Amino acid sequence: MKTAISLIITLAVGTASFGQTINFEDANLKSYLLTENCVDTNNDGVPDSDADVNNDTEIQLTEALNITSLFLGNFPDTYFVASVEDLHHFSNLEKLRILYFGNMENFELLGLTNLTDLYIGTCATLKRIDISDLPNLVNQSIEDITTLEYLNMQNNNFPSGTFSLFYTENIDFACIDDTPEEYAAIEYHMEAGTTPTTNCALGIATNTIDEIQLIPNPTRNFLILITKNRMPISLSIADVSGRIIKNYNTNFTHIDVSSLAEGMYYVNIQLSDNQSILKKIIKN
Repeated sequence: MKTAISLIITLAVGTASFGQTINFEDANLKSYLLTENCVDTNNDGVPDSDADVNNDTEIQLTEALNITSLFLGNFPDTYFVASVEDLHHFSNLEKLRILYFGNMENFELLGLTNLTDLYIGTCATLKRIDISDLPNLVNQSIEDITTLEYLNMQNNNFPSGTFSLFYTENIDFACIDDTPEEYAAIEYHMEAGTTPTTNCALGIATNTIDEIQLIPNPTRNFLILITKNRMPISLSIADVSGRIIKNYNTNFTHIDVSSLAEGMYYVNIQLSDNQSILKKIIKN
């Protein structure tokens, strides 16, 4: 009996030692990370392990923080991953490769300041790529994404290593840093009659993919709500458990979030047409 109790305690302590379990917004991404060899544990360019180190069918934050290289190659597309935003939990990532994710329209990574190598290829429905929160990219490749319309790579850093854009000639808005190298690299891949800009706010006004924006995101002190032909009447902020922390009924142009603890939050925006929109933000 003592042996059984001791074993239970050991297992409980062992599981607890891995820390907080990540709550994935995209269950299909979680399933992929649990099932497929996607982690390059010895940095040889070949994925050799799934992300579930302790085999408990969950991914703890500790496990995510120990991963520096991820290869997500989904061919044929059997997982139907629609978003990789949950990868912000993997904040020590240095290399990320994504291939054949055919249900993803929006690619945006927040807070991966250690990421140096990024490859995105053959994602058949991808329309929007925002890598403006990745300031330390050295090698960057975006290939065979003919549906791409919006590209924001204004991150104060033009990759010093490999940079490539192939088969992405339908871009109609690109926000870049103010450098001749970046302008020349992007202009060739844009729709006829369009040119890159350093004014990202233009993309918020003209991009039809998302009518409502909260900027900056991530943020430290405040948020600005920008809408396109839709009137907000109230706004609430909830933590990841769904508990409402703040409510706002006025002054949506300057939303004070300075008192919030660091982490992820959900912003529910109630519109005058009786619809509501849920946004995710990161507080630094």
